Amino acid sequence: MQKRKHGIFFFVTLWFMCIHINSVISQDEYTVKAAFIQKFSKYITWPESDKDTIFTIVILKPDPSFGRIESYFKNKFIDTRHIKICYINDISEKASLDAVEIVFIPNEQRKNISRITSTVQDKPILLIGESIGLAQKGIHINFYIASNGTIHFEINPNQFKESSLKYDNILVQYARVIK
Repeated sequence: MQKRKHGIFFFVTLWFMCIHINSVISQDEYTVKAAFIQKFSKYITWPESDKDTIFTIVILKPDPSFGRIESYFKNKFIDTRHIKICYINDISEKASLDAVEIVFIPNEQRKNISRITSTVQDKPILLIGESIGLAQKGIHINFYIASNGTIHFEINPNQFKESSLKYDNILVQYARVIK
């Protein structure tokens, strides 16, 4: 009976450790993605952006892991602008998307991509996703995990042509280009 109790204790402890390790990996993934987002913003030109305003990043469908993105941007700037992170459950919740520069589309929102892209279609908003196939479905930049476990990104130049956003060709040098 004593061995069985130790076995159950060991299994429960191992199970909690695995949950913790997966949580840490997930959190680090979003810190890396936040750093990418900051770098992307240096190579994207928004039309007539007001350098005195706040740079707003909207994250769809809040999740505790996304707090790493907010933590990363705390006390950081994009250009000379303070960064504000907003969380919304649905793209229609944001009354005015006029003051938004980036919308981050997590994996859980991939089923809503058509509605998301049509909502921001005529606005200078950079759409960044993290689901396989989103770059082909109308977003600008999409993260993906390579077979070796590292984070990479793909870019859809045609989507930039359709929006009023411009990108520096240096992004294309480091991205998988979607046509």
